[in-house]
Amino acid sequence: MASQSARCFRYLVALTLVGLFFLSIVSSGASGAIPTSTTAPGSYDSSCEKTAQSQIQLDQCAQSELKQVQTQLTTLLTEDSAQFGKRTVNKVQGRWRQFRDAECDLEAKPYRHGTIVPLIIGECEIQLTVQRTQSLSAYLRSRPH
Repeated sequence: MASQSARCFRYLVALTLVGLFFLSIVSSGASGAIPTSTTAPGSYDSSCEKTAQSQIQLDQCAQSELKQVQTQLTTLLTEDSAQFGKRTVNKVQGRWRQFRDAECDLEAKPYRHGTIVPLIIGECEIQLTVQRTQSLSAYLRSRPH
């Protein structure tokens, strides 16, 4: 169990370092092509939350919202693959998914026997995917071409 904990810690440190790297690039003021998407990175339609009247409907809303932000993330990862190679991007993204899943499982743990668990996990996945999408979008805008 200690090795799994150490592995999670190393992933977290690695993700933090990658995040700091991207932040340093963004804050350096480097200019590059701005993606032509008309949607702000990480934005999604959350209007179904206002009309949902059951736990099942809220879970379905969360899944719909997650699909929206995952589509944006996939587009950015495709752009990223052009520079770093598909294999490298897939490896890094796989590790990010492991982090996301572990983080969201931890967030839902206090509710582990409740019907709200899928919603807690879904909302967590949405927020982390939005953050990842915004981070990658900023990186792609800032890198030299």
